[in-house]
Amino acid sequence: MTTQVRTARPNSDAAELAEMMIRTGIKSVPVLEGAELVGMVSRRDLLAVLARGDARIRDDVIAALREHGAYDRWTVTVRDGGVELRGEADDTARRLSEVLARTVPGVSRVTVREPADRS
Repeated sequence: MTTQVRTARPNSDAAELAEMMIRTGIKSVPVLEGAELVGMVSRRDLLAVLARGDARIRDDVIAALREHGAYDRWTVTVRDGGVELRGEADDTARRLSEVLARTVPGVSRVTVREPADRS
């Protein structure tokens, strides 16, 4: 049994988690939300996620947003698995869109931003 357990959170960066697992030789890590165990992530899980290309991730995020009628307000960009949603929306729409984007396999993080200032 391991006495120094490494853990992850549901929003942990997949690339950083994979690097830590390779560096330490750990094959799986418990995922905690507060003190509650909500899952386990393995090296195999991370490889499957990290192997997806940004273009495919972007297409899947757009599809998820469209399915829930939330795509028309966002510009979606993806770089290294990180999704940026840029657009104007109220707090509820922002949160819903962020959660939808996080559900897409391969997404390592989501950032929601206001449109660029055009003055």
